Amino acid sequence: MDWVNLRSTSPTMAPHSFRQVLRDTVERSTTRQRGAGKNARTVTIPRKTEDINRDYANLVTDRARALISRAFEAVPGLERVGISLYRSMSHPLRGHTYRGCILAVIADRPTWQAIIHRHVTAENALRNFQLNLRFDQSYAMQEVPPLHVPGTGSARIGTGYDLEPVEFERLVQRLLTAMGFTASLTKASHDGGVDIEANNPQPIVVAK
Repeated sequence: MDWVNLRSTSPTMAPHSFRQVLRDTVERSTTRQRGAGKNARTVTIPRKTEDINRDYANLVTDRARALISRAFEAVPGLERVGISLYRSMSHPLRGHTYRGCILAVIADRPTWQAIIHRHVTAENALRNFQLNLRFDQSYAMQEVPPLHVPGTGSARIGTGYDLEPVEFERLVQRLLTAMGFTASLTKASHDGGVDIEANNPQPIVVAK
């Protein structure tokens, strides 16, 4: 999976979204030792396509669950989180590559907290919500329509490249503020240095 677009809504802040690059791999072969002594050798054995696809699907759904959990933990009062996960695809008719959505879900906090996550797979946990997820006969993930959290249209980032640098800095500042930090922007200088200064007024929340 190449990148994820995450959108969320909170009663204490404006709807927001951000982009995060993801690089994940799945083993496509296994190695085994054949023979003994001087005749010992390592043999590479290709894995079945269905097994590779299942592992990749599990990796994607696990990442989706982790992202939702982190969002709810990071922002108190957050009501809903919507994520769309993408990967590089090849257009079947035109041949060019593009980023297609392979998973989209909108999760609400009450339902998310009611799930006993250690007892269910990530995919089954996500199926408690509005979920776009589809497989073919070999369990390969298919392109699906992305989902958008209602009310986030004005804050949509899209691919992440259409924001001006200062707008992106202000977005990060709002995210840090929502997480309890005091954050301020530094003077714009295009020097590649620090853009935001953030301070946690309560660095120790619980101490025993």
